[in-house]
Amino acid sequence: MSVDARRNDDVVGRPTLNLFDHLDDVVHQRTRLGVLCALSWNRELDFNGLRSTLCLSDGNLARHITVLQAADLVETDKRIEGHRRRTYISPTPLGDASLEAHLRILGIIARTHQGWMNGRLDATG
Repeated sequence: MSVDARRNDDVVGRPTLNLFDHLDDVVHQRTRLGVLCALSWNRELDFNGLRSTLCLSDGNLARHITVLQAADLVETDKRIEGHRRRTYISPTPLGDASLEAHLRILGIIARTHQGWMNGRLDATG
């Protein structure tokens, strides 16, 4: 995902980068962002560990993993360990790249907003 330099005028006529168009709706959703972040830190988690980390129900986590799989952002691996079947989730290369791009855009938005707020506060006293 690349950030282009498309510009729009905001409501008071200042040129602004239209960065919000570059946020990925699949990644941006709070639970899915949490899944991708947890996986970027751990590289692979079993379903129960991920569910506990994010404090989610089985059904809620399963639904979000399905959405992330459909977008090719995570993959699952079902294994038999002892007498139990366990599902492991890991990020795909596209998942890693999408998370990195998303966080980069959020950082740009935050720095732009902070710079604008600092300028606005300085200008108004």
